[in-house]
Amino acid sequence: PCSRVVGNITSLYLRRRLELQPNILLKRRSTNLRNMADTERGEEALMFRNGSPDGAKDGEQVTVNYDLALKYLGGFGPWQRRVFFLICLPSAFSAFQVMGIVFIAFKPDFQCRVPQASFLGLNATPAELLNATIPWEMRDEEWKRSQCKRYSYNQSDVNFNMNYEDFVQSYPEANRTRIACDQGYKHDHSEYKSTVVTDWDLVCADSWKVSMAESMWFAGLMVGAVFGGHAADRWG
Repeated sequence: PCSRVVGNITSLYLRRRLELQPNILLKRRSTNLRNMADTERGEEALMFRNGSPDGAKDGEQVTVNYDLALKYLGGFGPWQRRVFFLICLPSAFSAFQVMGIVFIAFKPDFQCRVPQASFLGLNATPAELLNATIPWEMRDEEWKRSQCKRYSYNQSDVNFNMNYEDFVQSYPEANRTRIACDQGYKHDHSEYKSTVVTDWDLVCADSWKVSMAESMWFAGLMVGAVFGGHAADRWG
C-alpha cells in the first residue's frame, strides 16, 4: 500500500509539473538541451509516446513513460524516500488495530459465581467449599474444574449448618444438580484488570461473540484492502 501511494503521489507530482511547465522533462537540470548526449536525448524523446508536450495541441492527451520519467528525475531519490517514510509511518499504527483484539479480548481463567451467603453455615475450607459448589469435568484430556456449570441446591431441603465431611455424606455428588452459571462469572484478574470478556462475561454460551467480532474486523479489512485503494484513487 505504501508503494502504491508513493506511486500515485509521484504521478501527481509529474502531472502537475507538466501542467506548469510542459517542457520540464525535456530540459536538463544543470545543462542546456543542446549540450546533452545523443543517448540521453533519445531517452527523453521516448518519455512521450504521442510526441513532445511542446507540440501537443489543446485537449490532446500526452502519455508519459513513467519509468523513464522517474529515471530522469533520479529514481528513488531523497524526495521519494522522504515521502515513502512519512506515508509508511502512520501505517505502523495499523498493527495496534490488527493485534489489539488479542489483548482487548483476552480470556482469563474463570468459573461460576456462587452465592456465598447460602454456604455461610458450612464449616469448610475454601478448597472444600469449591468442591461443594463447582463440579469436575474432563477437558483437554484432564480433569479440571467446570467453568460453565455449578452445583445447585434446594435451599429448603439442604442443611448447611454442618462440617464438610457430614455434608458430603448427606449430599453425595451423584445427588447434586448441575446448572449453568446463573449468577455470572468470577474472573481471574491477576494478568489483566479488565477486558471485554470480563466486562461483558463473553464466555461459555456467549464466547462466540468474540470470534464473531474478530471475523467481522478482518472481513472489513479485506474489503478495504481490495476496494479502498481504488475508491481513494477515484473519489479522493
